Amino acid sequence: ILLKQIPKGSNLYISTDDKINENNMEFYQSFKDNFNVMFYEDFDTTSPIFEPLIETLICARSNKFFAQFPSNQILHFPVEA
Repeated sequence: ILLKQIPKGSNLYISTDDKINENNMEFYQSFKDNFNVMFYEDFDTTSPIFEPLIETLICARSNKFFAQFPSNQILHFPVEA
C-alpha cells in the first residue's frame, strides 16, 4: 500500500512505541527492502526527554503522514492557559 503513495527508495521515518531490536526487526524488514527506513533510535540524541519533540517535528515536516488509530502522534496535548 505504501508503494502506491511513496516512491520506492524514499526516506521513511517510522515512529513506534516498540523498542527497535533484533527481536522485532523482521516485522520492519519489508519496509527496509523498499525504503530508506529510520527510527528514533537511529539518531544520536542526548536525552529521551526530547523524543516526543523530535518525533513531532519530523512528522509535522513530512511530505506525507500515515497513522494507525489510535496513535500517540494523534493525541491532543494539554495546554495550560
